[in-house]
Amino acid sequence: MCDDDAAAGKVLVDALTRDGTAVLGVLDGRELGAVLAKTGVLLATVLGQDLDAGADRVLTVARRVAPDRVFSIVDPQARRATVKPRPTDLMGT
Repeated sequence: MCDDDAAAGKVLVDALTRDGTAVLGVLDGRELGAVLAKTGVLLATVLGQDLDAGADRVLTVARRVAPDRVFSIVDPQARRATVKPRPTDLMGT
């Protein structure tokens, strides 16, 4: 996701977050089927657990540990994650 362009990554995270929040706004107060309701809860969880608003009000990925973090949208009960190093991590830059 824009690993080589931090500014583009910041813009992308902010835009996707705002889109997700808009979706939740549309769903709010509506009667939803079970699958859509579960999807809405998962979206709200993912949006709320790893984002911070900067002084410029731009939403960015938080650099902290969130309690009860959802690691997998396939298995929301998963509590472990495997983190693969980025190529820049391996080069020490």
